[in-house]
Amino acid sequence: MDDRALFTAFQQTAGLVPDREMTDTFLHYPGDLVITSGRFVACDPWFCANASPFEAPLIEPGRYRVALEVARFSNEDQRIALAAVIFRHQLPVRWENARTADDTDKILAFQDAETARRLADAFVGYGVDSGTGCFLDAQTADAFDRLLFTNESEMHDPLIEALEKHYVDTWNWADVCVDEQTGANVIAFSSGWGDGGYASFFGYGEDGLPVCLLTDFGVWRWPTEKE
Repeated sequence: MDDRALFTAFQQTAGLVPDREMTDTFLHYPGDLVITSGRFVACDPWFCANASPFEAPLIEPGRYRVALEVARFSNEDQRIALAAVIFRHQLPVRWENARTADDTDKILAFQDAETARRLADAFVGYGVDSGTGCFLDAQTADAFDRLLFTNESEMHDPLIEALEKHYVDTWNWADVCVDEQTGANVIAFSSGWGDGGYASFFGYGEDGLPVCLLTDFGVWRWPTEKE
């Protein structure tokens, strides 16, 4: 399967349309994500200790390719539009908003049934305050947080150093190893236009198992009612 076909399948299913200034897109591969527990987290990497894993079938531990779709614009901007972890080489037949147990609990906490129904139908995502998103295994989150913040008086940030090494105007990426023994790592990347809230989606195959996990950074436009 061509990885571009996966991104195209998501765009077509969601009805996404390009910005008028978008000229083309290309794919970039920052590396493989090492999964040890089978549970995934997508979040702002500087807040990963507070992030919860997505509710989804367990993925077999192993190494999974991460692909980034980068959009070019007429003003020479380049922005990461979509990011995906690819589990299997097939196209999804359906997409489902990736949610954590915390997301579900917040929706169920509403006593107003209409409000709960409306929230259940809405897309849920994670907040970004650093202009950066990431993928990592749920077991890696606490260790990565300790790697970033060694103690209260001293901040050691290898992620910034890694991002700076791979900076391209106007985006960057990083592959930071957290555990040398298992190879567990964090793959981080610029989040579209910067800070905001971004939804992730699991793509499922005909057998009902996940094919990929994809985050939409809002560079492609969701259609309006007029469109």
